[in-house]
Amino acid sequence: MTESATQNASVDLYQYLCSIAGTEEHVKTIRFMNTIRDNLSSDTNFVEITSGSFGEGLEMQGSDFDLMKIIKSIEICENPNIPFFSDKTYFAIDRDDTQPGFTQLRLLYSNDEAIFDLCIERQRELFFSSSAFKPQFSSNILPIVHGPCLSDKQGLFDLALCCHSKSWITPATQWITRSNNSWPDEVVKQYIVEHGTLFVPIGVKGSTNEEVEWRISFSVGEKFLIYTFTHTQILCYALLKILLKDVIQMKLECEELLCSYFMKTILFWISEEYPPSVWRPENLICNFMRCFRRLIYCVENSVCPHYFIPDNNLFENKIKGREKQILLNRLYVLNSCNWQCVLFSHQLSHFRREVLLSPIEPTFLHIYEIEKFLFSMINVKMTIVQLWKFLLLDCVIFYPNSTLIPHELQIEVMSNIRRIPPLVYAHFLLVLCHHRLNNVHLCRDSLQDLNLTIEENYLIPQPMGKFFSYEILGIAFQLTGDIESAKSAFIQSIALEPNTAKNNSLWRLSSMCSRFL
Repeated sequence: MTESATQNASVDLYQYLCSIAGTEEHVKTIRFMNTIRDNLSSDTNFVEITSGSFGEGLEMQGSDFDLMKIIKSIEICENPNIPFFSDKTYFAIDRDDTQPGFTQLRLLYSNDEAIFDLCIERQRELFFSSSAFKPQFSSNILPIVHGPCLSDKQGLFDLALCCHSKSWITPATQWITRSNNSWPDEVVKQYIVEHGTLFVPIGVKGSTNEEVEWRISFSVGEKFLIYTFTHTQILCYALLKILLKDVIQMKLECEELLCSYFMKTILFWISEEYPPSVWRPENLICNFMRCFRRLIYCVENSVCPHYFIPDNNLFENKIKGREKQILLNRLYVLNSCNWQCVLFSHQLSHFRREVLLSPIEPTFLHIYEIEKFLFSMINVKMTIVQLWKFLLLDCVIFYPNSTLIPHELQIEVMSNIRRIPPLVYAHFLLVLCHHRLNNVHLCRDSLQDLNLTIEENYLIPQPMGKFFSYEILGIAFQLTGDIESAKSAFIQSIALEPNTAKNNSLWRLSSMCSRFL
């Protein structure tokens, strides 16, 4: 696409995302309501803070409700030489033998006997146990311990009980003076510093001190930073979350590798590195791709520095080995689609029908020409099946008696030339490969991708491409043993093209039915 075409698409996408994530006024209204709710809910024991996407002003599809409660009776301090009040408990920060971004909390003073029961003695000192702390607040409503939070059984609500330090923590002091392109400005930085730091009850997984470690949290500061975003930045953030949830995590093996916090961290770094003037609606696509390609770079190098404490690598011991390669392969394929990779999201289904792409001549390639191209690209770290997605084709043509046709499709091409939508064929090949390798979960994921592609009419020419796509879907279901879904797919194919000279679905359906008589 030309620069002007990309800018026009950016403006269209900006307007469409306003209907999904909210207009600028809608976002401001949600934030205002959250502020009122937090003020009314806070009392002498707790300060409540609405966090997560909703706390930031976004109403994202599928998001849960996140709430933080700060315990007023506990105070964390780096300087132990401060006056103590008898109605409070004081812990000192002890970062010895902890990874960056985490700390232990050593008891300094308390009149509350319950606190002593939540501490573990080590080398004649008492340390606050993060693992013992969380169950104290569980209930019938929130019975599940989920990371640092308590959650309901439906996964709709997360509550994080946390402790507060009125002072800005030493490991994050470099953030205050770090050079940048005027974002965030000095007033915002000072405001964030004055609100101090939070500590949430979770340690480094596998650490010898895990049960007494606490993660240093900057949730309040991060919320203030997002409040300074232009609406273009907000929608870029929403687009990154959509890409993660609806596209990247659709693959089972990628589901737990990335989280929205990584996306937010990358957006913070990009925002700091580029002047605020770049965040205009016509630059939405350009800035989104900057963030996406930074994500790929971070995964490639297994490094994602925490925004406030860069020494804390968020990818430390998390994305490695085979899982890393699977994730990278998925990111590479999506990157090859440029910004249009987001169109795989069901949330953008209407937009992808309306978006005007730069006109191109119809492309028809014989299957042997495609295979030649794929083998020329074999030096990439990617599989041949994944490389199919690089091709911008209107259809793949199969001729009768071709030796390159999978035997599962031989009947379909016995006497007629078949034109197969390339994305449908790519997904079918994935189903076929995983089925033959007995990769049950991956086969199921690929079958879901195939089904979604057909249901959403993504890159499928009408009408021939649609009926043959349903026929291929029926064959895929039949291969995996899902007979009822196979029948349904064949019936849909027949409804679109009842001519048995063109469509073998009726023959396949009859064969299935007679087999069970």
